[in-house]
Amino acid sequence: METLKEKVRVDGGSGFLGKEIEQKINEDIEMKDEQPEAVKIQKPKQEILTNDKIVEIQLKLLRKVLPNLEQHMSDSKDKNAIRSFVVVCYAKIIRKLPVKNFQQCLHKVVNQIVVKGLRSRELSHREKARKALVKLVKEVTPIFLPKIFEEMKTQLEKGY
Repeated sequence: METLKEKVRVDGGSGFLGKEIEQKINEDIEMKDEQPEAVKIQKPKQEILTNDKIVEIQLKLLRKVLPNLEQHMSDSKDKNAIRSFVVVCYAKIIRKLPVKNFQQCLHKVVNQIVVKGLRSRELSHREKARKALVKLVKEVTPIFLPKIFEEMKTQLEKGY
């Protein structure tokens, strides 16, 4: 197998480059041909999550992350357009919460989708809200469909 030094001839044998420059270039090429020594990579130690840490993380999700996602759930230019990808993120996060908090947050997000999206007069807003609702149901499993339908039934008086 050819080495890099054999493949690349520095100046084509013309002697145009100075001897010192040729020597430095050849040294660099030789260094590239050498195999680096194996580096030992230490894996970080995994922390054991205690109940206190889990509760702390859940509280941070409830107080900081979820309100921020709620703000971004509707489009900044058009307040009645629902962003389905934000709804999916919201649903993935609320699945990690305790049952009581999960149900409250699910109620809140379904309410927001229905009020802002499905009640809108614009067809595009209603379509986006429907898509967001379908993605929400897929994410939280169809077990919660009756609760979602109950919420829709109470919010939508006409045309349900």
